[in-house]
Amino acid sequence: MKNLILLFSLSLFTSNAQNIGGFISIEPQSQSHNFIIPSTHTFQKIIEEGDALTQGGVLAGNTDFTGYVPINGSSENGYLSINSELEPGGLSVLDINFNQTTKIWETTLSQAVDSVVLVVQQRTVLEQLQLGTL
Repeated sequence: MKNLILLFSLSLFTSNAQNIGGFISIEPQSQSHNFIIPSTHTFQKIIEEGDALTQGGVLAGNTDFTGYVPINGSSENGYLSINSELEPGGLSVLDINFNQTTKIWETTLSQAVDSVVLVVQQRTVLEQLQLGTL
């Protein structure tokens, strides 16, 4: 079964918004393969393994980390970073925006990024700063 990258629209974007402290849990039950969320929340699939990225390539599988990075502190405009363990340095970054009219998240740009190259470049800059050559 494909791994889904899921993002919850936690009613934070509706007129009757609640904070995360007001989360109402589901009733305890035995383990299940079903995805269950409380009735107070909504669900939207943003992307899943194998989906095409706007800048070429596809979202790799075996994802193990997803993080939202706000642009200028915004909870409605930011970057969704998704790490894959199938490729060394495999990271996909999506530029996502919450549409107030449709109440859905939209992806305006998505691309694969080689995070190994980013780490090497950062280390090189830090070494040059320490040596006084930059």
